[in-house]
Amino acid sequence: MKPTPSLMRLLPRVLMGLTVILRVSAQGTFAFSNATLPGKPKIQLGDGTPIAGANYLVDVLVKDPVTGEFRDGLLRVTIGGVSAFAGVSPLTGNNAGLFSGGTLQVPFVSL
Repeated sequence: MKPTPSLMRLLPRVLMGLTVILRVSAQGTFAFSNATLPGKPKIQLGDGTPIAGANYLVDVLVKDPVTGEFRDGLLRVTIGGVSAFAGVSPLTGNNAGLFSGGTLQVPFVSL
């Protein structure tokens, strides 16, 4: 499946937004959300429409400092324990364009 031109125009916006979204709290652990940032920057399509619901997925790839390759395999950290993270759908309604993926841990850089 080849990416559409509108998706390719959206990608730099998403990547630029992620540089702001990731708040590091400990080595290899970060809060993955744009809903808690000042101004609540929303992810939007090329026409300005905020993404919303299960038709979209916000995920993270992290570059392994040892191999130089991008990897997934992040873990979601909750009070109940740790589980695999497989992306999160954006919120809907007035919160369209926002997402909250929780606290994530990168296993290959964590202490």
